Amino acid sequence: LVVDDSPAGRELVCEMFEGLGADVRAAATGREAVELVARERPDLIVMDLQMPGLDGAATAQLIRAQTPPDTRRPRIV
Repeated sequence: LVVDDSPAGRELVCEMFEGLGADVRAAATGREAVELVARERPDLIVMDLQMPGLDGAATAQLIRAQTPPDTRRPRIV
């Protein structure tokens, strides 16, 4: 999952991971990322730290808090 409020940044990072054969999803906001993680459980999240509204650090905290203790948490970079 690529989370970035910049369309150009999202596109660049998505293309890089797709070029490596990854199945990539993208989110433009922290809220969108939290919702996506709840539905899809990605293995890796590449997150912009400076986003309007819910920033990257707060988004990571919400994702960690909503992950059930008996499941594997995604890596957040």
